[in-house]
Amino acid sequence: MVGAMADKIETLRADAEMDPRDPELRVRLGDALFDAGRTTEASEAFQQAAILAPGNAAALFGLGRAALRNRDFRGACAFFRQAGDARPDWAPVFFQWALALRGLGDADGARDLQKFSFELGLKEVKERNRLAGISSGRAGSRRPSRSCGRQRH
Repeated sequence: MVGAMADKIETLRADAEMDPRDPELRVRLGDALFDAGRTTEASEAFQQAAILAPGNAAALFGLGRAALRNRDFRGACAFFRQAGDARPDWAPVFFQWALALRGLGDADGARDLQKFSFELGLKEVKERNRLAGISSGRAGSRRPSRSCGRQRH
């Protein structure tokens, strides 16, 4: 498996060099590097993608995951907030953001965002079921207003 991961990384790196203006290739490279535990290199790839395509939710999400892995909870919150603004329907962003808030000690904010991420996930499943002709109940979600680490008063 290690050889396969190294091959994947080298292929993606070569693809990114051949097409230096494609942010998605850099996101894919960042994901592969992140999965291989190479967080610093992954951050660099995500940063390049974010420079090429400001507001790219996948690049911002990757930067948030890298910050979270490095226990930079405040930085992770900032990246997840931007990713959530870019893709307000992407449940993993809000789940990871909840983890960052928990790291900052904001248990209430973490619980709100975690609940929101589950509601988004449920809404997505219900939409897939609807498209497949499977009946399901209603789903709705409203993003909670959370700051990066601010405690409720």
